[in-house]
Amino acid sequence: MIVRIEDLTPEYFTLEESKALGTLDQPLTARELALSLRRLPRRAQVRKKKRLSRASKLQKSLADRLYKDLLGLVNGYIDKEGDVTFKKLKRGSEFIIRDTYKKVFDAAMDSAKVAMVGEGDIVTSEEKRWLKTAINAELRYWKKLLDDAKTGKLSSRNAQRRVRMYADTVRSVYDAARVLATPANVLLVWVTRGDNKICDSCKYMASKSPFTKQTIPVVPRDGSSICLSNCRCRLVIKNVDYDKWEKRNKQLPKKETMLKDLAKIKKRRRKSKKESIEAYTDIPALNITDFL
Repeated sequence: MIVRIEDLTPEYFTLEESKALGTLDQPLTARELALSLRRLPRRAQVRKKKRLSRASKLQKSLADRLYKDLLGLVNGYIDKEGDVTFKKLKRGSEFIIRDTYKKVFDAAMDSAKVAMVGEGDIVTSEEKRWLKTAINAELRYWKKLLDDAKTGKLSSRNAQRRVRMYADTVRSVYDAARVLATPANVLLVWVTRGDNKICDSCKYMASKSPFTKQTIPVVPRDGSSICLSNCRCRLVIKNVDYDKWEKRNKQLPKKETMLKDLAKIKKRRRKSKKESIEAYTDIPALNITDFL
């Protein structure tokens, strides 16, 4: 189901920076770089590929379940069916969102981590803090839906569209966790559909691509783009040698700069002004094959 731009209130066009991956400081340590340059044995590569496949299927399953469970609670309250009180709706829905986000994040982190003999798979305190702020940011948006339901402004049809947004956003948590768990020497390619439906935010991200783990500001469907959770783009993760990684890492602007650019693009879209993506493209056109 497509969420229409005209159905959304102005707050959806602001850039929620606490959800953006670029707000997490990811300094590259010597240990992380050393581990990333070690090649995995063939058997470990096969195991990792299987874990990634399982995690991807789990993410889709959890997103579908979140949609059904949330919509069931919301419709139960709106239609006055059963014993769904507002208190039960609020507590139950918040638990579902928190639980789903955490399960998806943990599954993606576990599947993407490099298996090292004698090394534990540890989620850092910074990564845990980012997940917590991302969940809290999502719950602030969810509160607006709850308020509309409480005041009678939310119809069943509109609830279906808006709840779908939260289910689709689960993919962004999965992608963010994959990025956080990848080794240092990777390039992240922002891949679009290549048609005339690409929003200006995604054109901007594609123009900066490929990113390094340390410089990518946002991921698809995290709400940072004009297309919100309707985003059709995807991230392709490519392992490269150190020289190519270092070359690209030096070329890219700071994450803070790109976050500001994305916020400007989104704000101008809200005001219905045509945006020229060239104004934000300060890096020459690149042949991505030079880096992959």
